[in-house]
Amino acid sequence: MDMSVIDTILNRHSYRGRYTDEKVSRHDLRVIMEAGLAAPSGCNKQTTSLIGVDDKKILEKIISVIDPPVAETAPAMICVLTQRINAYRDKCFAIQDYSAAIENMLLAIEELGYKSCWYEGHITDDDRICDRIADILNVPKDYELVCILPVGRAESDINVPIKKEFNERAWFNGFNTNETEYRVNFESIGGFGFTSKKVVYAVGEHVEVIFNAIMTDTSYTFHVNVDDFKVTNTGSTVHISFIMPDHDVDVSYTSKNVMMYEPNTFSNSMNPAPIDQNDKDSWICPACGAKNTAKFCFECGTPRPKKDGE
Repeated sequence: MDMSVIDTILNRHSYRGRYTDEKVSRHDLRVIMEAGLAAPSGCNKQTTSLIGVDDKKILEKIISVIDPPVAETAPAMICVLTQRINAYRDKCFAIQDYSAAIENMLLAIEELGYKSCWYEGHITDDDRICDRIADILNVPKDYELVCILPVGRAESDINVPIKKEFNERAWFNGFNTNETEYRVNFESIGGFGFTSKKVVYAVGEHVEVIFNAIMTDTSYTFHVNVDDFKVTNTGSTVHISFIMPDHDVDVSYTSKNVMMYEPNTFSNSMNPAPIDQNDKDSWICPACGAKNTAKFCFECGTPRPKKDGE
């Protein structure tokens, strides 16, 4: 897998569906558990311990005591244990410790291409399923089993939950502060050109503008008035991404025809008809200088610029 830490965080979602039969290697299971143990802990008391389960018979025993059942098809599972050890001044940070460990493991699981779900309340409720799982695993009484993480390859797609917008839950320099938002300006004609999920963004927000390429024999150069932007070509579309600065952003392009040909090999019928200089619909392409009457330049595909009042 080749994802950045931020990509892994943003792509991770809880998975509650069925898993494939593919086994989780002992190596991968250990890597995931090592990520959990690398999490911070209050005063370094290291109150979190882990048990990885990849034995099919033991998994079946664990699944048999979970009611209502969950993770029935998972080929592996990580059980999270905690010890109530005071850190200082009679304060215990065991909950914070194991929560950090669980999140680390969820990200490692995602990074390795597996899926999981944080099951805690389901097993620590009044029926104390966690105690029955602990008995199966011979967990000592001074440890408490607080969570199970199934691990495996997802058999079906994840239903991604709808999250609130950033500004509904996060702010800068005060609660519910309304900072200025700015626009991304671009042009789109007849389904060609630029599109974006929205055109108003807050400072620091990730922006992605998609450009639908008009002609395959045309080379495009993109212009964005920001300090840094990334262009990714996916074939018929181009993705332009950047971080929204504290000003409006203009996204545009210039283009040129890169098709190689010998003019004499084409008949006169292939050449564009002469343009009447007095024709009010004629225009000169700002990209390549060709004279046109159609909506797009016959040489490079650039859209006709809008006239005043359009």
